[in-house]
Amino acid sequence: MNLENDPTTIDLAELLMPLNDNASDHITWVNFDGDVHVSKTTVIKENAKFWYETLAAGNGYVGPQAANDPDYLERELDCLKRDWSKGAQGPINFS
Repeated sequence: MNLENDPTTIDLAELLMPLNDNASDHITWVNFDGDVHVSKTTVIKENAKFWYETLAAGNGYVGPQAANDPDYLERELDCLKRDWSKGAQGPINFS
């Protein structure tokens, strides 16, 4: 999923669906080309432009539960689009 290609909640759902929420914590990060990644927390690449706080395992933030929650998908996609359009860099916390 690339933020330059006007992604939809369906695109985000397809990114989240195959992930195992119970396997580990995950992190959502975006590279400088606008590609969105969701990886185990130890897999942030050095080309990350910005990233969000850790998604704790077992809370439904990734995997089928997240991919089937339209409200969650809309909120997450809105955040990604907003932060990409304003040129965010580095860690983004929601506290």
